[in-house]
Amino acid sequence: MSGFESTAQETAPLDSLTRAFYSDANAPGLVVGTLNGVDQQVRAYGVASYEDSTQVHEDTQFEIGSITKVFVGLLLAQQVESNAVELRDPVDAYLPDSVDVPTANDASIELIHLATHSAGLPRLPDNLAPANRFNPYGDYTEDKLYAYLSEARLASPPGTSYVYSNLGTGLLGTALAQHADTTLAAALHQHILGPLQLDRTVLPAPTDSVPSNLAVGYDMFGAPTPYWYFDALAGAGALRSTPADMLRFLRAQLDPEATPLADALRATHNVQYQQAGGPTLGIGWHIQTLADGTPFYWHNGGTGGFRSFAGFSLEHNTALLILVNKAVPLQSFNAFAFECARLLARTRADS
Repeated sequence: MSGFESTAQETAPLDSLTRAFYSDANAPGLVVGTLNGVDQQVRAYGVASYEDSTQVHEDTQFEIGSITKVFVGLLLAQQVESNAVELRDPVDAYLPDSVDVPTANDASIELIHLATHSAGLPRLPDNLAPANRFNPYGDYTEDKLYAYLSEARLASPPGTSYVYSNLGTGLLGTALAQHADTTLAAALHQHILGPLQLDRTVLPAPTDSVPSNLAVGYDMFGAPTPYWYFDALAGAGALRSTPADMLRFLRAQLDPEATPLADALRATHNVQYQQAGGPTLGIGWHIQTLADGTPFYWHNGGTGGFRSFAGFSLEHNTALLILVNKAVPLQSFNAFAFECARLLARTRADS
């Protein structure tokens, strides 16, 4: 077990919880970042790579997996604010004319349905058959996506039922890029990453060189695993980022007015979907109610060798980031993340 670093005085309950999780998970490296009012803390344990024992730190790059969906949601909101698209636009308006997008009960899939997992699409397309199971999205092209859509049937009318869908958010990213006549990587850089000064957050291509600050990902057994790359479904989980960039991104959620994307950021916080007995969502963000009745906005992520969590409370002015370079069990990871969120909110409320 390696050392612990913090930029501010430790908060005992959260520190104890973090140390216990790091030990139990037997993870190579773990970073827990918190925002509590103006205070920022970065707790860094372990290594980015067993091979060279490089310590994890605030500029270590991790695959953030499905947290990418929040960035795509923000891109959608930004495009709405710039009058390029509307939330209720049908997605087929932004795809080639040859693509036959499925409908149900005469209802079309709209952009907001894709951002809220309510389009009636499944988690994954049934023609996803990767040549390399360790890089499951790398060869899923636009042609395959369009072929799937032209044959697909929706499980429910759009806007009526929640089914978490990598396919849906991947389709949203592709549609936004098509409409802008560019790539999703370029659109995110121009409209989101650049304006927010997230210089270490990237959507990589397989041909890119591996940066020296990129952590090695390890599977649940502790063996190194290949990095994931994406094609047509990049919006589902392709981004890599660092603790420093992600905390800057979370700071932007708490203080939108300090950024050039204030209107778009606020728009992603507005409730767009609610299901009785089920989830509540903004644009990209899931919204969960804390014990004190206040909303907590969150998303997690996972790839073959990484787990991630980002969340924030507007009422408590707090935010939480967790990055680990091991495919730890999602159930225990999520339980750890939400317990951290509760502790952070309680600490703020007591201060």
